[in-house]
Amino acid sequence: MNVTATLTSKGQVTIPQAIREALGLDAGMRLSFELDGGELRVCPLPSTTWHELWHTAGSAPRPKAPVDVDAAIQAAVRQRISR
Repeated sequence: MNVTATLTSKGQVTIPQAIREALGLDAGMRLSFELDGGELRVCPLPSTTWHELWHTAGSAPRPKAPVDVDAAIQAAVRQRISR
């Protein structure tokens, strides 16, 4: 596939739609730029979500439920007063 794009004065370039579709690129994805002699290689970086990390970790402990800090402080104060 051979397509062209124009570099702006700010050093930006729009990746042509055919290339984005071929590589599965979406807005917000990170790209890697590698200079090899006189050639520029642009590659998508794999995205890793927290869900993917937990799935990969497998036996890692699951996060606990969120704690209501105000309620925990009040309970600790009540417990301390009752001593």
